[in-house]
Amino acid sequence: MELGSILKLEKGRKPVRQDCRCGDGFAPYVDIEAFETGNIRRYTDGEKCVPCEEGDILIVCDGSRSGLAGYAVKGYVGSTLAKISAEGLSGPYLFHFLQGKYSLLNTRKRGTGTPHLDVEMLRGLRLRVPAPSEQERTVARLEGQLAQLNAAETRLKAVKEHLRAYRQAVLKEAFSKMERACTVREAASLVTSGSRGWARYYSEAGAKFIRIGNLTRDSIRINLEHVQHVSLKSGVEGSRTRLLPGDVLVSITADLGSIGYVGEDMGEAYINQHIALVRFRNPSQGKVMAWYFRSDFGQADLLKNKRGAGKLGLGLEDIRGVKVPFVSEAEGSRILERIEQRFSACEQMERTIETALRQSEALRQSILKKAFEGD
Repeated sequence: MELGSILKLEKGRKPVRQDCRCGDGFAPYVDIEAFETGNIRRYTDGEKCVPCEEGDILIVCDGSRSGLAGYAVKGYVGSTLAKISAEGLSGPYLFHFLQGKYSLLNTRKRGTGTPHLDVEMLRGLRLRVPAPSEQERTVARLEGQLAQLNAAETRLKAVKEHLRAYRQAVLKEAFSKMERACTVREAASLVTSGSRGWARYYSEAGAKFIRIGNLTRDSIRINLEHVQHVSLKSGVEGSRTRLLPGDVLVSITADLGSIGYVGEDMGEAYINQHIALVRFRNPSQGKVMAWYFRSDFGQADLLKNKRGAGKLGLGLEDIRGVKVPFVSEAEGSRILERIEQRFSACEQMERTIETALRQSEALRQSILKKAFEGD
């Protein structure tokens, strides 16, 4: 039968009153963060809200995670979620059925702006309603198999965390014995940030436009997978921040202290106002300095003067005042060789882990599909 014939779906609503503290008569407001991570930030007295009990099934209706199902805590359903149940189906049975349909529901969303769950597609999903005893057996078998899979994924993710710690240990070893002999102001020929108003130059092709999303926390490599392109006329103000090989990029708003290094193969590229450009007098030392900024030593010095109570930021003078080591050409080459050799091994291991995690997810979907074959 179609799920819609037995489905009950109640969309959450925005609360009339809410607070960051749990006062008398208030209960958790289960928004998307509380749903996914268990981190409850807001509470409400429930006026005009949809209540939920611990163990109820919720599904994401709005946003990039549309179609994701999970269990509720006792409280009130957030406005981007819905409480869902089906006559004749136990909560765990319905939950696992929806788990197996997440990829379909998530890739067939509605809306051109904020994506929304296609409720008609949800209602059209076909399944059978077995006897309660058969549902229990199916759920027990599934949860035994998935528990083993979850344990394997947890171990893989723990290895990834150890690799992050190992990277910092490599950088600590590389820079711990070096004296911070000068400031960026003394070592650099240029410290500046990008211009505003770039949206007018956006294009399908042309020069690369580097934004904070292109910088990472674990490396100095600039991620160009989803890079924006711009078509820039000569002489416009933004051209002053055209990147050159050896430049070092530092995020100065949002995710402070993300680092990027501009290699020889970058080509024509520019930055926005949320990124600072540091051009060292000796461009050949830029890569060593990028790794230093990425180390715990560099991060501590960069971020010690972060500003703002709400939206944090770094000023260009903060960056100019950072102390950096003096490194000879020969020593710099030795440092880079050690770092890149070890980081290369880490990246190879991470690729292996990512492949294993993708295979694990494929196996999860296969297990769920097999459990509900014929639905």
